[in-house]
Amino acid sequence: MAAEEGYHILGLDASEDALRVANKHYASSTVCFAQKEWPFELPSNVFDFCFCLESIEHIANGSALISALYHALKPGGVLIMSTPNQDQMPFVPKQHKFHLRHYTQKESFELLNQHEMKLISWGGQTVYDISENGAHRLKFPNAEVMENIAGQFTVLVAQK
Repeated sequence: MAAEEGYHILGLDASEDALRVANKHYASSTVCFAQKEWPFELPSNVFDFCFCLESIEHIANGSALISALYHALKPGGVLIMSTPNQDQMPFVPKQHKFHLRHYTQKESFELLNQHEMKLISWGGQTVYDISENGAHRLKFPNAEVMENIAGQFTVLVAQK
């Protein structure tokens, strides 16, 4: 959607499989993808937006990632971040084999506060119907982000 608004997009991911899918379906003259595994450096004060979607739970030091994104944003730039909400979807290593942890909603807010980010908006997204029969993905619109309501995932929008 940002590319449709005229922004140039750089997507980073450690997964070769994810990059293959992204390049096949989303690459264009203004959208490119590259393989990077954390930790990596980003240039300072160059991005209007940084999206950190379902990423922070995969690395040991989430604060360092938020710091890198903060420094990469231009003054007034916006960070959009989402992560599993430990309060609603507790971390279970066998179920979340690529995750290192989940963040409580409070911890997610604190990550932004540590880096003096101004919280613009937050919401929750519940994506799975979890029962004793297992977890089943909900179909949209049932999995929409609900503003100011906690969900299995915390979605935050903050400004530098």
